[in-house]
Amino acid sequence: MLYFDNNATTQIDERALSVLCEISKESYGNASSIYPYGMKSKKIILEARKQIATLFNAPSENIIFTSSATESNNAVINASVVACLEKKHIITTSVEHPSVLRPLDELKRHGYEIDLLSVDSVGRIDLVELQGKLRKDTLLVSIMLVNNEIGNIYPVKKAVEVVKKINSEILFHTDAVQAIGKIKVDVKELGVDFLSFSGHKFHAPKGVGGIYIKNPGRFTPHIFGGDQEFGLRSGTENVPSIAAIGRAAELVDLQEEPERLSNMRDKIERAVLTKFAGTKVIGDIDDRACNTTNLLIPNVNGVTLVASLGELGVCVSSGSACSSNDKNRSHVLIAMGIDGKSIRISLSRLNSHEDTKRFIFILLQTIEKIQRRK
Repeated sequence: MLYFDNNATTQIDERALSVLCEISKESYGNASSIYPYGMKSKKIILEARKQIATLFNAPSENIIFTSSATESNNAVINASVVACLEKKHIITTSVEHPSVLRPLDELKRHGYEIDLLSVDSVGRIDLVELQGKLRKDTLLVSIMLVNNEIGNIYPVKKAVEVVKKINSEILFHTDAVQAIGKIKVDVKELGVDFLSFSGHKFHAPKGVGGIYIKNPGRFTPHIFGGDQEFGLRSGTENVPSIAAIGRAAELVDLQEEPERLSNMRDKIERAVLTKFAGTKVIGDIDDRACNTTNLLIPNVNGVTLVASLGELGVCVSSGSACSSNDKNRSHVLIAMGIDGKSIRISLSRLNSHEDTKRFIFILLQTIEKIQRRK
């Protein structure tokens, strides 16, 4: 199998998997129990929290663990609404992940006004538009750090500066799920109030994620029960997965991997662009994640190409994995004014140059066969 769909999910790193298995077998005590066996699990969680905090340059007490970034995004939105009940206005972008857009759609049904920032033909947002949409009753701005479909890196730091200059009380959230392992993620530099992350996007298990919370004292819990995670997210902790996500955070390499990944991505793009005239690289090629390319190929339906490659043991996608069963076009491409169904190719550090050569060979052959059938 050739796996090039790492924005959907990543393979668990063997070192993180080893931790997951070891803790599952040897340290299954409940972290809330006060006897030594339970306290051992609590210490494991504390260590993982420190590992995540180090990755984000954050205090460890500002990190809580959740089941996923979807839960994290929903929790941030709900907590922000509760913190500012008198305000009814939220700003986000038209290209956010469904786990941000759909809870905001739900809020619309309850009288909230949701403003979507537009994007241009390459998916960029305009901070002047953001400034113009800010209002006295704006409670939250949510802008992702890296787009999951096209790889664009968004100017979150500058956006925070724009928002806080107008009104420092407006909360700012960033979904950083696709940024980890590709660019530096420093919460102090970004200045955000909340940051969401998910383990399975950087070689940790599925089912574990979390939130950075700048001011935990103002965060209203979304799940109540046993007061785990500083009382901000109840539920018995998934200790093995938390340990594994901590180990995965330690393994993030921003020294060599981004350049290696961008080299492989560029080889894929050059091969397709050279052989198939009229192919379009979708997104901001001057400011995007190192691992992602989104290609619109003439006379090729992206869904058909994804299915054809899948039959050959090659994994790519035609958009967000969270909406891959939706027959409608990508909301990201629609927002960019692009007609057609593209393919998204996304690499990880577990992809090799040899993998990439084989992938290119199969990809070009498959595109050719599809075009001949037209």
